[in-house]
Amino acid sequence: MIIHLIKRILIVSFLVCFAGSALAIDASKVPKQKQTEAGLYFTSLEASEHMANNAASTLFIDIRDPVEIFILGMPLAVDRNITFKYIDPTQWNENNETFGMKVNPDFTQKVSEQLKAKGLSNTDTIILICGSGIRSASAASILKKAGYDKVYSVIDGYHGWQNSRLKWSRELDKTKVLFNECDRGL
Repeated sequence: MIIHLIKRILIVSFLVCFAGSALAIDASKVPKQKQTEAGLYFTSLEASEHMANNAASTLFIDIRDPVEIFILGMPLAVDRNITFKYIDPTQWNENNETFGMKVNPDFTQKVSEQLKAKGLSNTDTIILICGSGIRSASAASILKKAGYDKVYSVIDGYHGWQNSRLKWSRELDKTKVLFNECDRGL
């Protein structure tokens, strides 16, 4: 009887210690290029768990270019693709030896529209995911400055999502991915 009580105390202690920190990423340990104005972060596992429990009160946005989604797919839990930066094949990034990227001037407006479509407001939770957590950090900071209260960046991006073997699809859902969000100037 005492052994069972001790086991229960240890299990409860373990859960209290780790459940409280599961969604508390230490912002000081987040790499500089992935830091946001709000300092709110999820790992892929945390974002997936959050959506499993709070999908109705959260807008989950994949901010990658539709070309990336076409090639790689996207998390099933995502509500919508709203591209933050488009791949621009007319520009070349010498540092990364790849195409440049062009900021979507309608990004904040499209987020607002999707919040309203889901019956949410700028005080509800928004989760952003990109490839690695760098673009989502920039986008989260822009939304924070625009008055959105709870914007989380998925710090390990789609790489983390796939490495964690979370639900993912390579089949496009046209209700989630619409290409002509802004004039890409091509």
